[in-house]
Amino acid sequence: MRDFFNRYRLLFSLLLCCIWVSAFVIGIDKLSSDRLEEQEKALNTSIERCMLSCYALEGFYPPDLEYMKDHYGLTYDEAHFWVDYQPSSANLRPYYMVLQKSSE
Repeated sequence: MRDFFNRYRLLFSLLLCCIWVSAFVIGIDKLSSDRLEEQEKALNTSIERCMLSCYALEGFYPPDLEYMKDHYGLTYDEAHFWVDYQPSSANLRPYYMVLQKSSE
């Protein structure tokens, strides 16, 4: 039995190393995914706050995303997120949707 372990020690070490590396890569991928989900939630909250602040201070909803960026400091990572912002009129709440861009 001892001879068996001595003979395949290198193979066993490589297998164990592969398992550890795989677990590490899966863990990093999960953390990255969680980080993007948190950023998406924060972006939704920021857009809501910008829209409501604009309506409360100026009496109308923002006409577009650029207006919120220029006047209310809205910033987001445009490489990772796409925002569809569709205003109805000055006094009706706009429709918006935040989507993550694919990583491919």
